[in-house]
Amino acid sequence: MKAIKILMMAGALAVATPAFAQFSNASAGGNRSTGGSSMVKDCSPYDRISLSYSYDMGKVDIKDADDKNYNGIAIDYIHGFSVSKTLPIFVETGIGVDFGFYSDSPDSETKYYETTIKGTAINFSVPVNVAYKFNINPTFSIQPYLGLNFKLNAFSETTTKTTYEDEDEDDDKHTINNFDKKDVGKDGQWKRFQLGWHIGVGVNYKAFYFGLSYGTDFMELAKKVNTSTFKVGVGLNF
Repeated sequence: MKAIKILMMAGALAVATPAFAQFSNASAGGNRSTGGSSMVKDCSPYDRISLSYSYDMGKVDIKDADDKNYNGIAIDYIHGFSVSKTLPIFVETGIGVDFGFYSDSPDSETKYYETTIKGTAINFSVPVNVAYKFNINPTFSIQPYLGLNFKLNAFSETTTKTTYEDEDEDDDKHTINNFDKKDVGKDGQWKRFQLGWHIGVGVNYKAFYFGLSYGTDFMELAKKVNTSTFKVGVGLNF
């Protein structure tokens, strides 16, 4: 099933470029036939750095198990390679780092203690996108994209702390490494590498950038744990 999804995604990327080109050529031809001027086309390569709010969702497909959602920030660098001198079609790649934070306070069966659970995760990603820039005018453009995402999960720890109302009892605190089979067991062990897909759109105004994206991973984070990510961010083109 995973292989089928990957092949479907690769096929979508393969057909994206000629589809965009056909649309652009049709639009330009229509403008010529009516005597109007064609839309501005900026085919120049670009670099971009952005800062985003990231919401990582972990769907746990186990009975009575709670999903784990991480709020965080992401820093991304993208370079857009122009693939045509006449059409604003680009292949994008770069690198990003995502810092995620999880927090929960389960209801205790008694009022004599309180438990808090906090998690931290860091991952690095390398996207490969096909993008098309709809240049509305020389300073404003809309840029949708579709691509694959290669992710390296670099760090993840979960800390559980129990605080007792009785001052004579010491607080109980322990931290586990989510990549260590000894800490979480074989089924709970996180994978280091994931492959996924994403779709998004960016708005460029002069050097400023605003973007939205959503994607899911083909490969599970852990056994019966599927992940997806939503991002909203701002950046600068240069």
